[in-house]
Amino acid sequence: MSNKQALALPDFIESIETRHPGVELEYTALKALARPLFLRPESDEFKHAIMLQSGIAWQHYNAVILLLANGFGIQGLVLCRTLFETVVGTLYLIKNPRLLAEFKDHGKLLFYEQCLASGFPMHELAQIAPECEAIRARQKGKRRSWHGGSIKSVAAAVGFGETYDLLYPDASGATHADATKTLSHGSRGWRQSLESFKSEKEADIVRYNSFFLTAYLLYHVNKDLEMGHEKEGNALLILMNERAKAAAMPN
Repeated sequence: MSNKQALALPDFIESIETRHPGVELEYTALKALARPLFLRPESDEFKHAIMLQSGIAWQHYNAVILLLANGFGIQGLVLCRTLFETVVGTLYLIKNPRLLAEFKDHGKLLFYEQCLASGFPMHELAQIAPECEAIRARQKGKRRSWHGGSIKSVAAAVGFGETYDLLYPDASGATHADATKTLSHGSRGWRQSLESFKSEKEADIVRYNSFFLTAYLLYHVNKDLEMGHEKEGNALLILMNERAKAAAMPN
């Protein structure tokens, strides 16, 4: 496969570029780093886990952009919340590699408990039941997440406390389908409608945050794990700084 073919852009990028000029440049810069990061098989257990989580973030970003390309700003905001959790959690794991065992054990236990809830016969779970029951006994009453904290505390620990305050509560209102996204207030008082579901303002916020979250993660995965893709990483960093500067300028 040629390099040109490898960096070919999906059809939805052309669609979103008409709504949000500049997304094509952002996607191209992200893909230029994502592709070499994810191409190489990783034998190191810790790096492998980080790459898998980064791959999830990359897939979420693609899905967010696909939603925005079709005018679904609020739905993109809902998924951006999940992207935020994935990014800050992965960054936290990078900073705390000693938590890898907790990270994996948490996933094993959730898998096991889902099997139990689905009514799997115990004989089909015989190979994993002793290990998972031991994990459950060890974790009982200690933690509800592998990192032992809240998303807010994890976000603050990796430098995303301000983004949490600006993005997460708003996205949570949309995620939990409460009244937040159907309410507005004007001269006649409170009004409830689906107006925000047609708002390009929501899409602009989602577009910027989804790019910055994904770019920040990929850049630091490459840098902190010494993956060696300096050219692509530096190009992405320059674009991140340009977008951050533009976002900070008054409209």
